[in-house]
Amino acid sequence: MTVIAVFFLNGLTLSTYIVRAPSFKAGYHLTDGRFGLTGLLFALAAIACMQLVGPLTARVGARAILRVTLAVMPVLLAGLAVAPGPWWFTAGTALLGAVHGTTDAAMNALAVAVERGAGRPILNGCHAGWSISAVVASLSTAVLAHAGVSLAVHAVTAGALLLAAGLVLGPRLPDPPGAAAPSSARAAWSRPLLVLGLTATALMICEGGALGWGGIFLHDVRHATLGLAAMGITAYTGGQTLGRLTGDRLTARWGPARCSASASPSPRPASRPRCWPRTRAPRWRGSP
Repeated sequence: MTVIAVFFLNGLTLSTYIVRAPSFKAGYHLTDGRFGLTGLLFALAAIACMQLVGPLTARVGARAILRVTLAVMPVLLAGLAVAPGPWWFTAGTALLGAVHGTTDAAMNALAVAVERGAGRPILNGCHAGWSISAVVASLSTAVLAHAGVSLAVHAVTAGALLLAAGLVLGPRLPDPPGAAAPSSARAAWSRPLLVLGLTATALMICEGGALGWGGIFLHDVRHATLGLAAMGITAYTGGQTLGRLTGDRLTARWGPARCSASASPSPRPASRPRCWPRTRAPRWRGSP
């Protein structure tokens, strides 16, 4: 449960920023191009830091990394709302992206290590915790926006609460051996890895478009209120949650290869994808 709590806190912090994107854009008088630049810097900073997490995890462990990042992210969230100008906001967004990328890679490494120790799939459940937090963030933002609560009050209050939660959770995180693999154990670039990586990239682009620009589209183009724009994010993340809550059971029953193929646009959804290694799918305890 503590691993799921990490995903929940990370999601709650980032989703508060995402759902409040129309308020940030309007508050700092950003054009679409300028706001797009902040999103690009966020993504580039996240990708760059993700590359460093593997060696860092091997040196200090995922638990140590998360104890720091869970405390830093809420501070950056609050700082974005009180930045003295648009350039400070842009720089703060890049920093938030860097810390989020570090947190994302570390918490997934921790979840994989816990999953291996448990002998059953838990990753979908962990990511469901992230989606549930996004639903909570979007619903609460809709209520607060309707009540007229300002962006600064919302972000600073949320940051303080999330900081306290991160400080409480950090010392309670597990530290399984698999979460700090030797730095020499690096996966070689291969065709299966590239295909799966490109697939994940396509999915992330779609998700980023929906989450990063969905609320802005509803508010700026469709002239929805801030509360209604937040509800659009609720609908998207609610669908994510339903899928992720069933993902672990489907993986345990059918195996990861068959589940991945079934979710692809292939004309033979029940077949094993060509990029998947030619080994039997792992059979978890309790699976048929």
